[in-house]
Amino acid sequence: MLKKAQNLNITVPQKGTSMSGTKESMTEMTDWLNACTDAILSLFRDVMNLFSLANTSYSQQMTKTQGEGANLSKAGKK
Repeated sequence: MLKKAQNLNITVPQKGTSMSGTKESMTEMTDWLNACTDAILSLFRDVMNLFSLANTSYSQQMTKTQGEGANLSKAGKK
């Protein structure tokens, strides 16, 4: 299990390059935050799988709640 735990990783998404204060920079920031959320959710799922907890009601409810929150943020962009 230790070897598997050592292989867990998370990649921080690249930030945008638009000038601060512009509409484009705000859109890029929102996109970056959403990408960070996706990365964190992926790490959470990996950790739950590592400890064989992915099928527990707690893990499933947490994943569902996190996903709903992420979807709300993404829906607000439209």
